[in-house]
Amino acid sequence: MHSKAIEQGASTGTQLQSKVAPVTGAASGIGLAISQMLVAGGARVVLADRDEAALTTVCKQLGTAAIPLSVDLLDTSACAALVSRTLEATFRALQIQGLAKT
Repeated sequence: MHSKAIEQGASTGTQLQSKVAPVTGAASGIGLAISQMLVAGGARVVLADRDEAALTTVCKQLGTAAIPLSVDLLDTSACAALVSRTLEATFRALQIQGLAKT
């Protein structure tokens, strides 16, 4: 997805309505900024991060559009299960893939 589309969606709040996107490293930095833009654009976001406390705080700030997923991406078995856990958390509604690498 092009960043201009995200900016337009963020300004209207509807560009990404009914879309679901996973974001890794979502509790801070670039991952957090991407998550905030997606939510502002109307998307539901699966926030994946290993810092459970920060993840909880961010999800509270983002509201019901944020779906927390505690995962350590340094653990190969956790990485292998990431897609299936994301699909399970969203009832198989994943629609936005490959937006950014964090």
